[in-house]
Amino acid sequence: MIGRVRWGAVLLAGLLLGAGARAQTGGDVEVSREAWGDYAGVAGREARMEQGSLVLRWRWEVPGERLLQEYWEPDAGEPAFREVVARGEAPGTLVLDGSLLLKKRWIGTVQPDGRVLFVGKGLLKLPYLAGVGEDGTWQVKRVKLDDTGRVSAPVEDGTTGFAFVDAVPGTPAPGAATADEPAPATVAEAAAPETAPAAAIAAVPTPEPTPEATSGPAPAPAVPAAAPARSSFGVLDPLLGQRFVYHDFSAFLTPGEDGRSLLIQFGATTYQLVATPDPRVFDVPIHPDGLRDGVAVVEDDGTVEINLKERRGITNLTGGRHRLRFTANDYGGFDIDADYDMGGLNFSGWEWAWAHSYEPYTEVAAAQHALAAAELRRNQEEMARMDAESRAQQDAAFAGMLGDLADYAAQETQRRDEQDAFIADLQAQVAAAERERQATEALRMAAEAEARRVEAQAQMRMQAEQDARVAAEADARLAAAAAPAQVSGARSAGAAPVATAATAPAAPGGGGASTLDDPSTCVTPPRLGPDRACGKGYSATVTNQCTHPVDVRLCHNTERGWNCGTEWGVQPGDDWSYAVCASTGETFMSLRNTGTSGGLAEP
Repeated sequence: MIGRVRWGAVLLAGLLLGAGARAQTGGDVEVSREAWGDYAGVAGREARMEQGSLVLRWRWEVPGERLLQEYWEPDAGEPAFREVVARGEAPGTLVLDGSLLLKKRWIGTVQPDGRVLFVGKGLLKLPYLAGVGEDGTWQVKRVKLDDTGRVSAPVEDGTTGFAFVDAVPGTPAPGAATADEPAPATVAEAAAPETAPAAAIAAVPTPEPTPEATSGPAPAPAVPAAAPARSSFGVLDPLLGQRFVYHDFSAFLTPGEDGRSLLIQFGATTYQLVATPDPRVFDVPIHPDGLRDGVAVVEDDGTVEINLKERRGITNLTGGRHRLRFTANDYGGFDIDADYDMGGLNFSGWEWAWAHSYEPYTEVAAAQHALAAAELRRNQEEMARMDAESRAQQDAAFAGMLGDLADYAAQETQRRDEQDAFIADLQAQVAAAERERQATEALRMAAEAEARRVEAQAQMRMQAEQDARVAAEADARLAAAAAPAQVSGARSAGAAPVATAATAPAAPGGGGASTLDDPSTCVTPPRLGPDRACGKGYSATVTNQCTHPVDVRLCHNTERGWNCGTEWGVQPGDDWSYAVCASTGETFMSLRNTGTSGGLAEP
């Protein structure tokens, strides 16, 4: 062990001194230790797992930029898994991409001692330190972080070591002595105990005695070394050398001849406990399957607890382990409680637990356990059958539910189709009704327009007939009169002359004198004033002072001729005005009693 530590110190010193501030990568490319940490000096090297079969090798994929870190199984044609270490964006940071855990990525930070702290991205952090340890080996050490992201403590049993199998460039090869230090011990010397066996001592040739050595008193006879004390295995001590049974499993507790080791066999599993200087702690050498090893501890109450660390696969890096606890039971045997922890991949503590209760082997006990095992298998088969039936029922129920859902969906689809058809039909009926209403409304409006047109034509015809009749009567009266009925009106001060024509009413029945006043005697002459709407021309206004309505026609003379307006049925006491913008001031008025025959005169 001393030789190995000495060589580890030489290896570590060679690694640090050989790397220096910068390590050569080949050619003209240099790698700084500040940027790469301990990774600066590992390209082209390999290291073997101390308690396992994996070999770790490094090589540049892109010199100075991307370093491949590969884990190889012996005699394998390709690495079991591979990681790529590349420079990060910030100085002193690295990025590690692995081929496991769905190609998970870690961000690394170079520490002052050269190791690199890697912290996983995402929910699963799995922090660990990678680099050269104090013993010169390459170590992957799982750690815990505090709230600031700094290392607070290592994880128990969380270190995996890899011993370099080649020398650091520029350092002595293993086994070579330096000027200030003797050669390191060989592997056999390092593994040899401090007290050699008698056979080994006898094999060493005895040197010839010298005269000086033969003179003087004879040496004292050799005293045989005391045999080491036997170990105590807690609650298992009274059970050693016996056979035990549990269901279909047999168990054996076989102590070693020296009493300092114990072989535990149950079912197809075998573990060996080997004494250490601490009487309560035992080594558990690597399991025959090469997957795990660990330690055993005898607790104060005699319980034996074995803790085994995984040495293969992903749980090797995540700290996966087994724990087995051996306690005495009431049947003169022992119980085994076992559980399994996946380490960094586990989110709920210990899991995958199982328990066995062994009692001393007898034919009766074996038969009883065989019956119990058979009963257990029957129960398991029955539970499996019931579970299968339950799943079948659930599947059938689910299938029936799916069928019901399909029927419901078909019915719902049919209902929606019928509803859509009903809505479409209703919309078509509403559209047809609206078109019919619009057509009816158009016919009604056309009929009303036609009725108004006919009525207007009738009124025009009646008016024309009435005008013709009034004109004929007026012509008849004028022809019969001795003198024209037209008189000249008085001329207003500063006003144009006014002409007035009056038509006397005819007597009822076509004869006799009229009882109505002559409108020319009770309607005022036109009064001229300015046309306020135009700002020029004149407006003529008359007042009906008769006791009955009269029809009045007022005319203004313009440069283009006479412009006339007629008002029918001006009531007694009312005024009526007629204005023309282009009036010259000369006016003409014609009157008749409303309802009488004869037309109004024109100027």
